[in-house]
Amino acid sequence: MLALARPRYRQARFLDMDMREIGKLQPESFDFIFGPWNILSAFSHDERVQLIRRVHGLLSPGGLFAFSAHNRNWEYAGGHPMSKPLRPRNIVDALHPMSRVNYLSRRGLRFEHIDYAMFNDEAHRWQGVFYYISRDAQVWQLEACGFEFLEALAEDGHTLRPGEATEHNGSIHYVCCKR
Repeated sequence: MLALARPRYRQARFLDMDMREIGKLQPESFDFIFGPWNILSAFSHDERVQLIRRVHGLLSPGGLFAFSAHNRNWEYAGGHPMSKPLRPRNIVDALHPMSRVNYLSRRGLRFEHIDYAMFNDEAHRWQGVFYYISRDAQVWQLEACGFEFLEALAEDGHTLRPGEATEHNGSIHYVCCKR
């Protein structure tokens, strides 16, 4: 993606680095930071909050942060290999020998809090453990890190209101700005 973007948008600066190293970047040097594909979900709660604070520090005043996060209230959050509807692809994935092995071997890493959880899920045949957070808890977390929450979007693109049912959304997209 960067190889395609750089020649097309020569005035923009694109970086490819480990998120945990963003503290090395110049404070208030970005107008926009984009974190798609649940990138913050690969970290523990404490690491995640620290990263959100670092992103805040990198943004210029009024700078935007847009990202996606796994939804704690998704109907399949915390499920097991056979918890999704019985469709051919789901059955093949669930019956793969590594799905069960990975699910069972990582079950001890699962953790549930009222607002967030760490679950292993179907990605990579159940071998990853990811952070899941509810829409409203994500808003509170952002505000506690100094952001002004602007909008939460469902997978179909509609705006999610506070308290709105989100069980059909595996991920939620957030937009916020530095106060």
